[in-house]
Amino acid sequence: MPTADLSKRPSIAKIKHPDTGTVFYSHDGNGYKGLRLSVGKATKTWVLSKRVGSSIKSISLGAWPEIATGDMALTIAKQKLDDLDHGRDAGATGIKTLGDAFDSHIKNSTAKKATLDTYKIEIDTYLTDLFAKPVERVSLPMMEEVVRNIERAGKVSTAEHVCALIRMASRRASILRGLPYVAAELKVKQKPKKKPGILFDAKEQWPVLDLIYEIKSPTRRVAWLLMVFTGLRAINVRELDWKDVDLAKATIRIADLKNHQERIFPIADAVVDALKSLPHRTGWVFPAESKSGHIEDLGHLSTPEEVDGKPVMVKTLRQHDCRRLHTTAARAEKLPTYIIDQLRGDTEKTVQDVYDQGSASHEDAKRIAAHIIRRCGRLP
Repeated sequence: MPTADLSKRPSIAKIKHPDTGTVFYSHDGNGYKGLRLSVGKATKTWVLSKRVGSSIKSISLGAWPEIATGDMALTIAKQKLDDLDHGRDAGATGIKTLGDAFDSHIKNSTAKKATLDTYKIEIDTYLTDLFAKPVERVSLPMMEEVVRNIERAGKVSTAEHVCALIRMASRRASILRGLPYVAAELKVKQKPKKKPGILFDAKEQWPVLDLIYEIKSPTRRVAWLLMVFTGLRAINVRELDWKDVDLAKATIRIADLKNHQERIFPIADAVVDALKSLPHRTGWVFPAESKSGHIEDLGHLSTPEEVDGKPVMVKTLRQHDCRRLHTTAARAEKLPTYIIDQLRGDTEKTVQDVYDQGSASHEDAKRIAAHIIRRCGRLP
């Protein structure tokens, strides 16, 4: 085996590439035991030969000139051997790429399928190249370049989502591989635009109930009434099952809120009456001919307006607006914050919240419903 001074970059630079094949060089001296420089037709790569158990393994340490000298190569070798001893190497953890690290994170995630589907779309669109790189070679500037490109396209909210996905993967790699948490400082520079409020002036009469009562489908109409009178998220309304509805007690149970908690909610008489108007009492409350068997999308509600002399339908009420209006009505009724949090299904914020076994009552739900009805210009 030929030798060379592997301790100095200039001497390594003088080593010529062979026309064919690979030539291994050892250090011209007593140091660097087991360290070799693999010189191919176009590359020079550091390799460590080490007995691991009953066999000799060749461990690739990285390329020259990124790893400039034997001293640097041995420092990396020490870390790799330590990873092997503690089961943090790529083979033991199964994490070679940043994408592997993200997949490992997802296996332990409790996120819903819809959320995971969104993750996949954003990864396929923006992170294919980055997630294919070995975790050791992914730098913060690489991550920042991906996020900045999305920002430059004016997609600030998307940049926030992608930034979060990269941090998930980097943190998982840090935990399992013992690598630095490279994405710790990754952030979006631009401030996302302020999320819009409702599309009409809340200080004036609310058009909500007029819009809802114009819906021709009884099932869809009751679903919208449930959203506005309970403030629940659309997905929880759409996935409501009759087994979780108790009309006698005027309650509904949501088994999996956004925070993965289970809650029983009191409902107003207006909601009870609306649910009683539906013709079925088993299975999904809002069935539909869909893959899931229930309504998949409640869309939005519109009002006719004249634009440039032509009648057009203008979006007036979105699904999440119901949650905004429900909270507005609850605060207008001066209900305590902890009651509003319970009725919204929010995560417990204090020790008292954890100990509270359910202070929100049927009367609270009725007060909010009555306020909404009044704001819509109807009699309670």
